[in-house]
Amino acid sequence: MKAPDLELVRSLRDRSRRDETGLFVVEGARCAVATVDARAEVVLAVVAPRALTSPMAQMMARRLRQRGTPEIRVEPAVLAELASTREPQGIVLCVRQRRTPIADVRPPPRALWLVVEGVRSPGNLGTACRTARAVGASGLVVVACADTVSPDPFDPGCVRASIGAILDVPVIDATPASLRAFADATGTRLVAAVPRARLDWRQVRYDGAVGIVLGSERKGASSELLDRVHTHVRIPMVAPMDSLNVAVASAVMLYEAFR
Repeated sequence: MKAPDLELVRSLRDRSRRDETGLFVVEGARCAVATVDARAEVVLAVVAPRALTSPMAQMMARRLRQRGTPEIRVEPAVLAELASTREPQGIVLCVRQRRTPIADVRPPPRALWLVVEGVRSPGNLGTACRTARAVGASGLVVVACADTVSPDPFDPGCVRASIGAILDVPVIDATPASLRAFADATGTRLVAAVPRARLDWRQVRYDGAVGIVLGSERKGASSELLDRVHTHVRIPMVAPMDSLNVAVASAVMLYEAFR
């Protein structure tokens, strides 16, 4: 057992360490498969041989070993202490984050982007990433504003909720200003979900390159971002509710743009 390496894995529960190191943790066989299939850089595999009870988990451990991935073998109790999920299935990976500044992105024609700002729930963000992957979105654009905490797509809860989709969906870093500059340069129309917008989301055309913009669960997108968006739309609700769940709103709008 290499204690310093295990301490690194343990420390990646904290966002500050994920941001500092550029690493994150993937737990369980299913997400491990997504990691390898996405050709992500696995820095370290922590394996509990006695807990590798599923054929998928055993196969993943073999594949990583064949690739020459550094491996530490531990007892199941040690692995359980490292993981944030109840059943890591005998395998935890330390993986390099892949992030791209929006100025460096060369988008395909008719790109579809999911743009998020201030989304705090890892489960909502991970579910939205999974939907983005399902519709073939070109990437997840994470917008950082001065007065909001930017979403963390590499939070363990987000990775789990995405079922590994975050490893397939490119993560793009932007500010409101750089997002609008990108949109202007690439002919991308930015459409934001806003509860009190005049237009119904079905009244807008989603042909061409489109960015679906969603803000935080409680406050929505910031004025700094909304001022740079081309179109505001609402998703009608019969009941007197202030907004939909972010993951639900992302699914509604992404599939409207997809169809």
